[in-house]
Amino acid sequence: MYLTDWQLSADGSPSSWRPVAVPGPWEDAGVPKDHPGPLWYRAAVTPPPAWAGRRLWLRFGAVSYSCQVYINGELCGEHTGAWDPFAVEITGHALPGAAAELRLRVEKPASLTAGPASPPVPGAFPLKTTLSGFLPYVWGHMFGGVWQPVELVSTGQVIFTDAHAHGGPDGTVEVTAALSGPATVTLELYDPDGVLVHTATAASAEDGVND
Repeated sequence: MYLTDWQLSADGSPSSWRPVAVPGPWEDAGVPKDHPGPLWYRAAVTPPPAWAGRRLWLRFGAVSYSCQVYINGELCGEHTGAWDPFAVEITGHALPGAAAELRLRVEKPASLTAGPASPPVPGAFPLKTTLSGFLPYVWGHMFGGVWQPVELVSTGQVIFTDAHAHGGPDGTVEVTAALSGPATVTLELYDPDGVLVHTATAASAEDGVND
C-alpha cells in the first residue's frame, strides 16, 4: 500500500502545511536549493483491518538525507543516508482499522556557500561529511526530501532479516537465510524456463537456516 497523499511544512505548525509530491525532491515544491531543513512531512496511515495480528512496517525507497519517523507523535525509528532503502516497524503504534498520523522530520546535506573549498551553510550534515557520491568535491547542491516511494506493508511474526544465494560451477546452489525467530522455511528452486527443479523444507533456529 503506497502512501501518495503528503503535505510539507517548515515547522509543523497547523497553518503551514501544503501539498508535496512523494516520491520527489522537495526542491520541486519550491524549497530553495541551499536550504537544508529540517522540514516536516505528514501523511495519514490506516492499516487494513485484515492486518490484525500481523507486524506493520513502513518501507522507504530512499530519503535525503536524515529521517526520523513518528506515528501519532511517537518516535518509531530513524535512518541516515540518501541512497539506500530502509524499513521502520510501526507495530503497536498504528493499529489495523484505525487512522494514524505519520510525520517525518527530514534534513538534507548542507550546501557549500561558494565553491569546493567554501564552508557550508548552517546545518547538521555539512555536504563534505555526507555519503553523497561525488557532490562533496564539486560546488553544487544535494537534493532533499522523500525522493523514493513510501509503502505500508504487513508481515507475519517471523521475517527474513538477511538472505544469500550462491551458485557453484558444478551446478549446486547454496542458500543461507537469517530469520528474526524460529520458523519452518520452504525453498523452491526454478530453472530459467520457470520449471520447479528442487524443493526443500527446513526448521530454522533463531540465527538462520541453510540449504
